[in-house]
Amino acid sequence: MKNINKSLFFVLALLCLNSCGKDDDTTTTPPVTDPNVFTVQPSDNVQDELQELLITIENGQTIELEEGTYNFTNTLSMVLKDCITFRGAGIDKTFLNFAGQTAGAEALKFSQTNDVFLESFTVLDSGGDAIKITDSDGVSLLEVGTEWTGEPKQENGAYGIYPVDCKNVLLDKCYARGASDAGIYVGQSEYIHVKNCTARENVAGIEVENCNYAEVYNCTAERNTGGILIFDLPGLVIKNGTHCRIYDNTLIQNDYKNFAEEGNIVANVPSGTGIMLMTSKNVEVFNNTFTNNNTMALGIVNYPVLQFFDSSLTLDDEDYAPYVENVSVHDNSFSRTTEYPAEQNGIGITIQGVFPDGDAPDILYDGVINPDNPDDPSQTICINNNGTAAFANLDAENFFAGLTLDITPHLCDQDPLSVVEIDVTPCE
Repeated sequence: MKNINKSLFFVLALLCLNSCGKDDDTTTTPPVTDPNVFTVQPSDNVQDELQELLITIENGQTIELEEGTYNFTNTLSMVLKDCITFRGAGIDKTFLNFAGQTAGAEALKFSQTNDVFLESFTVLDSGGDAIKITDSDGVSLLEVGTEWTGEPKQENGAYGIYPVDCKNVLLDKCYARGASDAGIYVGQSEYIHVKNCTARENVAGIEVENCNYAEVYNCTAERNTGGILIFDLPGLVIKNGTHCRIYDNTLIQNDYKNFAEEGNIVANVPSGTGIMLMTSKNVEVFNNTFTNNNTMALGIVNYPVLQFFDSSLTLDDEDYAPYVENVSVHDNSFSRTTEYPAEQNGIGITIQGVFPDGDAPDILYDGVINPDNPDDPSQTICINNNGTAAFANLDAENFFAGLTLDITPHLCDQDPLSVVEIDVTPCE
């Protein structure tokens, strides 16, 4: 009996020791870290730390910025990288503050960075453009903000979010405020989606310029000079941009004064503009809601008209076609008051002079056609099913001599543009 008790005691002791050992192993095991993720916190030397990471980071790796405000004095740049993620803790939690910037033309600049993902942070008070991405294929900005704090002014940077010369661009749930040119701008690029974004108090809220195959949808543009601009200009690598769908957007009281620098193309946008199509080709505008864009809720404008108002604009590009072609405007909703914006540029003053009682029609077409092909069906402007929206063909080329409110010549249908597909698949 004593031997049995001794044996039982020995077994229980072993079990206890074994169990206690397991508990100790569990509590002392260090946490597993991902060697491909680099975490950064606010610090006094964050400028050098983060710039070094952007230089040494290898393809497929991630930089994570923790919650807080990071202060910088120079551009942060990255070049010749693939499959990089640059992520904060939230658009309203991680702030990259460049108010003290003393060098560099941008806050963030990424060049030749294919399949780059920028997520969940806000850039404040850049000394120049806030986020510029060039010469890249596969560009995603998700819940990224750019803002110049205080009263918007000409001294602010020109562009907030600024991909140019890129392919496969996705901007989703982004925010821009205070840019002296365009808050959200995509230029000379192909295969683009701008969706669920918000732009406030910029000269141009959202601008797509000299691009092929773009979609702008589910966005809100409020209190900009002009809400959404689709422009095509001469002298650029991509010209005669084509195939843009603008739909399901909300344009609210875009009547902010135009504070662009003189000589900038957007300085010609009148305060009170909802959507402006300038020399655009193959554009479909539908299911948008326009509220109190009281000068030119939707304007269809040809380049020669801008030349008339801006003597600095030249036309020496033989491959550039300076006329609007193949535009379809349908199933939009318009409402407005008769109060014009208080501060106005030359085009706005002219429109207000033609319609002095505050009753400028919702849809304005300058009426200019290509003199070399006056009967070319590709120049067709079709306007249909826009509720009670008023229309005017201004006959601007003849100084409004033939101005007409008759929409009948434009009551036509066009085949819908095909959906634009983009490839921004995360790297494995």
